[in-house]
Amino acid sequence: MKRIVLAATAAVLTAYGASAADMAPGYTKAPVAAVYDWTGFYVGGSVGGGWQRSATAYSSDPSYGLGPILYIFALANGVQASSLTQNGSGVLGGVTLGYNWQRSAVVVGIEGDWSWSGIKGTNSVAPPAAFFFPTLTTTTETRTDWLATLRGRLGLLVAPQTLLFATGGLAIGDIKTSTNVVPSGVGSTCANNALCITGAGSFIRAGWTAGAGIEQGIGNNWTVKAEYLHYDLGTVSHNVIEASPAFPLLVGAVGLKADTRVSGEIARVGVNYRF
Repeated sequence: MKRIVLAATAAVLTAYGASAADMAPGYTKAPVAAVYDWTGFYVGGSVGGGWQRSATAYSSDPSYGLGPILYIFALANGVQASSLTQNGSGVLGGVTLGYNWQRSAVVVGIEGDWSWSGIKGTNSVAPPAAFFFPTLTTTTETRTDWLATLRGRLGLLVAPQTLLFATGGLAIGDIKTSTNVVPSGVGSTCANNALCITGAGSFIRAGWTAGAGIEQGIGNNWTVKAEYLHYDLGTVSHNVIEASPAFPLLVGAVGLKADTRVSGEIARVGVNYRF
């Protein structure tokens, strides 16, 4: 019996040694799945569309001697509407820079972006003439040439590579506004008509923005995102004055004040590369 046990043990050990020797050259350890890491600096770009709401209200400007007279004249012809809107839209696109900190399923970050903007809105009104005045056509325009934001981000990972986030912070825009009031029958130059008044303003205005979005990791360093932002740049003002060279005594002597409130929405997609 002892001989049989020893012989069986030797056979098992021999078979095991041969099996191990055969397996060693081709044996590989099963790979461990990498954990996606959102922490780090990133740069990227975005493109999308903007929808802007602008409203201009006119009032008498007391800094001009004949302002009240012009104000009454404008009232008689319907120029002084409670609000002349210049709702508009346009494309925008630009660059992004940011940093994320990941703690478990929570991602906190800060992001800044600058976008060129083609957002513009115009409006023209020509109410019927009143009393003995001619019909006045009032044309207003508001456009945003560029828009930048600096925002905090707070996100939740619903999957290792899928981030839902809320965002908010500072918005800065380059706003251009203009008003032209032209009596009927004088063309567009107003060179010889004292009833023509015009004005424009250019402003870099700070306000606020807030929104939300989703970002998806692709590979080890790339992400794509889609986001919505609401922005509010407050109110800007410009003067509308008589400026015909044929009437030098009136140039700059009469005027209205135009106050324009600017806000809007942005929807865009982007791609980022994380270092």
